[in-house]
Amino acid sequence: MITECNCPTIVYVSRTKRTRLLAEKLTRDGYRGVPFNGQMDADDKIANQDAFMSDKVRIIVATSAFGMGVDKSDV
Repeated sequence: MITECNCPTIVYVSRTKRTRLLAEKLTRDGYRGVPFNGQMDADDKIANQDAFMSDKVRIIVATSAFGMGVDKSDV
């Protein structure tokens, strides 16, 4: 559960639309999250991935494509 862990978190969802919807809900609930999916603008994807990798954002909501190439020691 997100509230029990103070560490970087990847939440995987099956649909691209859900990445945005869940990230928005988490942010409304006080847990800043950003989406990541293959249909996003390339600049937005890079910005969200960079924010997650540099610990500016602790939660990224992504489709399975995000997991490929994630090299973050604390995940």
